[in-house]
Amino acid sequence: MKKIEISITNFVSFLINAKSHTWAGEGKKIRDKNYSRNYFYREGNLEYRDQYFGNLMDGGREIVFFNHLPIWIMCYHGGVLKEYNKQSKYIFTFLRKALSCSPTDFPVRGPSSFINQQFIYKNIYNGDLYFFYGTEKILQGDIEVYQRTYVGGEIRDREYQLILI
Repeated sequence: MKKIEISITNFVSFLINAKSHTWAGEGKKIRDKNYSRNYFYREGNLEYRDQYFGNLMDGGREIVFFNHLPIWIMCYHGGVLKEYNKQSKYIFTFLRKALSCSPTDFPVRGPSSFINQQFIYKNIYNGDLYFFYGTEKILQGDIEVYQRTYVGGEIRDREYQLILI
């Protein structure tokens, strides 16, 4: 089995950079004929791809490749709750700000809490970069206006394995 060794510091830095150059950083979005929205980012041997379907309530996945081999994934589903669709522009602007503050100890989504004048972002998760799951929410006061569930971690194949050192 081929072992793909990547410094955890480099991997975390790559994830944070990738997210800041794609959706969270309002990077270049590519629409596909299958109605998906796609973002790409590359640094050296690492490539990040984010593909999702929908926009108010969406589902998708983020994948990290090393020399074209998929080594890490996060799948997600959620979005703005129906009754708050008219506020989606403000909710997603706030979400981008929260996701731009990803902590280095868990750079998968945003911090455990992020607050501005109008909204509160909360992220509750379990696990580490090898295997995790979680839920993020946005509240306006005490009212939940957005929710997303996510799960992911390493991709291990019979032929190769990610090792964060």
